[in-house]
Amino acid sequence: MPGIDKDDWKPYNNLACISLEQNDNSKAMALLNNANTRLRDNPIILNNMGVASLRFNDPEKALKYFEMTQKFGADVDYNIGMAYLMAGQYSEAKLMLSKFSCRYNTYLSFFSLREYEKVLQLQDCDELSADDYYLMALAYARLKDSGQMLQNLSSAIALDPDMRVKALSDPEFTEYKDIEDFRQLLN
Repeated sequence: MPGIDKDDWKPYNNLACISLEQNDNSKAMALLNNANTRLRDNPIILNNMGVASLRFNDPEKALKYFEMTQKFGADVDYNIGMAYLMAGQYSEAKLMLSKFSCRYNTYLSFFSLREYEKVLQLQDCDELSADDYYLMALAYARLKDSGQMLQNLSSAIALDPDMRVKALSDPEFTEYKDIEDFRQLLN
């Protein structure tokens, strides 16, 4: 790269972060590998390599990078929790994510473990997203509370109209398809 000190890892790491933001994961990983050859065992680079591995849907490889990052004293519990969540290791994900309140993925780990009452604690958080409301709607559907399910699904759709399409094809709502209020909400 012209104008960059060939031994400096930071520009490669920074460009990799930009590439990750742009969903150019292959370019990001190439840049991170380049940065890693310039400065081995750097926790910032290793963490970003873990994030890139998650983007490649490789949670096992991501965990290895995050565990190496952790050895340097970096707090990567959230990233480790994400890797466990992606790997379907929900109990481990919950252990890592539980300290992060008001984060969607924390409550997704509860949902995955069928801890629906804990999912509903999301309602105590500020600034809920469409995904948060949708997850609570799913929890209420599992708890057979159609009124609260409809209210939360309505809030999700109000924030993101695409949630209507998602709900139409979501098997979690199959038993509610004959309820008039549900049909009206989704039409």
